[in-house]
Amino acid sequence: MGYYILNGNIHNADHPDMLSTGKASAQYSKWKVKIERLSAGDVIFLYHNDHGIVALGDADGILNTAPINGVSDEEYYMTLRRYTTLINPIPFKKINNIISTNCNVRGTLNALPDDSGKAILKYIYNPSNGVL
Repeated sequence: MGYYILNGNIHNADHPDMLSTGKASAQYSKWKVKIERLSAGDVIFLYHNDHGIVALGDADGILNTAPINGVSDEEYYMTLRRYTTLINPIPFKKINNIISTNCNVRGTLNALPDDSGKAILKYIYNPSNGVL
């Protein structure tokens, strides 16, 4: 099991689609292939630049494709099991505080060390933090 931050691209409209359907996706050749590295059980934190981590779930491990603008297989995605949106997103600065290091969220899909992923999960599921 791995931990990843998936930075949705609001300009391509994939981020709102990911949130409404509970999937981890990327579009277009340079970025979509990153979804291939996900395995069943990997924890995916969905990230939005203006808000931070806004949702999470674990990858089902089944690579799906979808057309965009009439081009087949232009989107790669995996369905997120146990998909949950956060009531209060975790901003970038808070993420860095939780994991005690500078988190990379610039790329499409960013792997996290296990201890960092576990620390974020612990923060999310701690009721006193009010994110769920």
